[in-house]
Amino acid sequence: MKIQTMRTFLGFLFAVFFLAACSSLPAETGPATVHDLGLPVAAGLAPSPLPLRRIEVLGNAALGNLAMQYRYAEDQTTRRLNYADSRWSATPAQLLEGVVSRMLSGPTQPSRCKLTVRLDEFVQVFARDGSSAGYVAGSFLLIGERADEVLAQTAFEARQAAPSADASGGAQALRGASEMVGKQAARWLATQDARRCTAG
Repeated sequence: MKIQTMRTFLGFLFAVFFLAACSSLPAETGPATVHDLGLPVAAGLAPSPLPLRRIEVLGNAALGNLAMQYRYAEDQTTRRLNYADSRWSATPAQLLEGVVSRMLSGPTQPSRCKLTVRLDEFVQVFARDGSSAGYVAGSFLLIGERADEVLAQTAFEARQAAPSADASGGAQALRGASEMVGKQAARWLATQDARRCTAG
């Protein structure tokens, strides 16, 4: 009886260890959903009134990856959160550069100037009532021939309501906000002296 009891006990211990090992394995998850800003906007929707040799968007360190970020407007801890099952197809700076470049595109002209967009925020912001909006903020800089030749600069921000409180809704909202940024850039460039950008 003692041998049989020992075998039963050992069998019980084996079953316990096996179940514990199985429960410690990471849960299987599907591949992340990849988002972009939708089909390309038509070129020349807000053509630049200044000749530009280049348009570039530079994102800060927090935006240097593919994470789709969101935050809560009422959260006093300043937490920046990421969707676990969704990501961008490119960095926010690359996505915004594509939108703005196409919107401002026009006839190619020689120019001394480039437009640099410094991107500080590209995030979905949730309000207390559960609604959310895409928020994009940063600054425009008109740069001359030298990298340190800042001819003009100004801050910008754009906000677009999201159609749904999820990653897909955030992507749609950030597309709308990005198009607002392109239009703001065109209006700001129209206030600048084009003679400073004329090559030669």
